[in-house]
Amino acid sequence: MGNNDGQQEHKATGKGYETDRELEVLQEYEEERRKPGQMPGELKVCIMVLLKDEKRLGEGVNSFYAAVEMDRLGVNEQQIVNRLDRLGVPLSKARNSAKSAATHRYSKAGCKKFRDELDLCLYSTFEECPWYRKIIRGRYKAKEKDFERFGWFGRLTNIETKLYFAMKAIEEKRAYAPGSRVFASRKRLSEVSGISERRLLSYCERLHQKGLIRFRKGRQGTHHHEASEFKRVWPIPKPETEGQMSPHIKRDKCPHLNGTNVPSY
Repeated sequence: MGNNDGQQEHKATGKGYETDRELEVLQEYEEERRKPGQMPGELKVCIMVLLKDEKRLGEGVNSFYAAVEMDRLGVNEQQIVNRLDRLGVPLSKARNSAKSAATHRYSKAGCKKFRDELDLCLYSTFEECPWYRKIIRGRYKAKEKDFERFGWFGRLTNIETKLYFAMKAIEEKRAYAPGSRVFASRKRLSEVSGISERRLLSYCERLHQKGLIRFRKGRQGTHHHEASEFKRVWPIPKPETEGQMSPHIKRDKCPHLNGTNVPSY
């Protein structure tokens, strides 16, 4: 790293920081967020590291996006100015950054922008980031409860419910966000859901018709096979019409996939 002894190399190995440095960063992050009057607990790890690197914080628009993140967490404009000023950002730039963040509410300044456009992300994939896993996945998990809250357990047969949760399990196994487009063979869907391949397509069509998924059947040829494509509708929608609970449904709320509550692979 030559003369840049005080700077750490970003994305050093394709897996984020070297192990020792990563542990050091996370330890500092935990210590800082526990101090009274310091940053809120949901501050992104990448922003915490940026705030500790005065040289990089002062470059380009980095101070602005640090202000955006602090504003998102409820830090008021003057507090943002004071914190940026203490970290070596010129006062006029600190004021402009804080004012723009508070005025325009840049709600789209999320992980994807930090990684792809600003090169602030410390990790090669979102799933490697402890903030993303803890905060974002936690929010996804809370939204998954809408399936029960909207009464879908009472509107689907047991087999339809098994298939829906099998699709969710495949998403999670591949570390996809809810509602991502997923390609999977009928064999794979059958293995995870416990539904025979012969009956699988008809139940996929039923979930599609009820508005819970988007589905496109794959093709099987002599020399070429194309996997089926499904996408869970996200956020989970409310049922379109009121109706009676299916008489085929048992009252257990957690469907069993291959004999267990959580699918195994």
